[in-house]
Amino acid sequence: MDDLIAVPRSFLDMPRWWGGGSEWLAGLPRLVQHYGRRWGLAVDGAVMHGSNALVVPVVRAGEPFVLRLTPPGADVGEQVAALRFWDGRGTVRLVGASRGPAGAGRAGAGGRRGPAFGSGAAGWAGAVAGRRPGADAR
Repeated sequence: MDDLIAVPRSFLDMPRWWGGGSEWLAGLPRLVQHYGRRWGLAVDGAVMHGSNALVVPVVRAGEPFVLRLTPPGADVGEQVAALRFWDGRGTVRLVGASRGPAGAGRAGAGGRRGPAFGSGAAGWAGAVAGRRPGADAR
């Protein structure tokens, strides 16, 4: 994953960022590149977002996932702990976690939940991947 993604202007303009977060936003392309290399991911579609997270469609060894990056925060560690506890029962299954900026997963085809790469908490790294919507459930 050598090419840098472009962060959508609509994400950068979200009111959520008016009070801070510009350094984290500026570093997102490099974070996506870092986690892509670390976890063997390749970008496989247009970058998406909600109000608090950047979501990048990716593949690893031919399997579709999403890489989700959220800003660091105390709640992210709790999210990672919850994903580990639920282990795919009614939510994404966390596959990996690391420390640094923050993340969570995404529903798969037909509302089924797939595996996720993840991280979180103040000081955790923020990346998570779950099976992409529309991907064949395995």
